[in-house]
Amino acid sequence: DLAYTRFIYAALAAMLVLLIVNLAIWIALRERTYLYFIGYMGGTAAYVALSSGEGYVLPVLEWFRWWSPHGAWFVAVLTAACGASFLRSFLDLDQHTPMLARVFRGYAWLMVGLSALLLWPWQSPQMWFASIANLLLALLAPLGLVAAALAWKRGSRYAWIYLIGWCPLVSFTTLRT
Repeated sequence: DLAYTRFIYAALAAMLVLLIVNLAIWIALRERTYLYFIGYMGGTAAYVALSSGEGYVLPVLEWFRWWSPHGAWFVAVLTAACGASFLRSFLDLDQHTPMLARVFRGYAWLMVGLSALLLWPWQSPQMWFASIANLLLALLAPLGLVAAALAWKRGSRYAWIYLIGWCPLVSFTTLRT
């Protein structure tokens, strides 16, 4: 248990550092891509904290305890929307692969719509929701790699960074999902 707790806190600390650095970059540059990344990384950190149970004692996340498991699901689905928006913006898909840009834009809005389902007071925890969300996550990850490869081939300056840096993460996320 102690090793697991150390791992969770190390991961959360790394995410917090990424959040602070990207917030500073966003303040300096005011580029929307950094806001999407902040939403993605902040949501990922919140989801990890809630999933491990550690988040329920943190002042910012403690109110999710009354909304469990919907709170963690809500965070995960909105995080996926931010992730799709980040990928679309970072790879400049609107310019390099307009069709895939529309797919990622639609995916982000679909995830926002799914998150709205969790806000309804009569919604009880349903496993179908988790299954659909996991399926959508499993589809997004490999599609992101395809989009990055196409964008790289068509001249995106940052697509190779995404492919090298995120390919292992996407592979493990897809396998886990």
